[in-house]
Amino acid sequence: MAQEILPAVKEFQRRIFETTVRAEFVPAGGDKLIDFCKGLVKETSGIILHPNHWVIQNAVTVSGEYLMCHRQNTMSLELSEYCVKCWKRLLSILDLLNPGITQSRANAQMQLATVLHLQGKELLSRGRHGQMGSLEECLVLLTEALKFFKNECPTAGGVVRSVLTIEKNISQILADRSTLQMLRSTVSSSRK
Repeated sequence: MAQEILPAVKEFQRRIFETTVRAEFVPAGGDKLIDFCKGLVKETSGIILHPNHWVIQNAVTVSGEYLMCHRQNTMSLELSEYCVKCWKRLLSILDLLNPGITQSRANAQMQLATVLHLQGKELLSRGRHGQMGSLEECLVLLTEALKFFKNECPTAGGVVRSVLTIEKNISQILADRSTLQMLRSTVSSSRK
């Protein structure tokens, strides 16, 4: 059985790598990368590979990282939902395979919080603030990630960049939460 699976695993990994490289240099390569990773996970997870297999983790991570690096400002709500699913899936795998406060978990929490926040801001801009429950989840995720990053080695200036980024994101989320609360109170007052 291992003799049959090992070549397939190597092939999956090679294809993920090649598709990722092409996505960097070919127009519309990113869409092909996302479609490829979605298809790979759908066709192999629980069928050929265990749902927590490292190739599945890699495909999910590559999709999420590509979206956050290259499509963060142009992500549709549909793509942001897929990105949320990627990071949540990766976190659920990490909970099983590598529980506790780890760098990979903290990074995934930061990415998930970022995409949830972007998604919430998009919903807010469309006037769909009633569907925005993700700000509290963002705060929880970032607070958890901060537990890991606060122990990182500071740069020469005594600064831990990850901590600064997380603190800035928390401040922005708190400001957005205040805006949302004002909008909700305005809407509820106007209905009376």
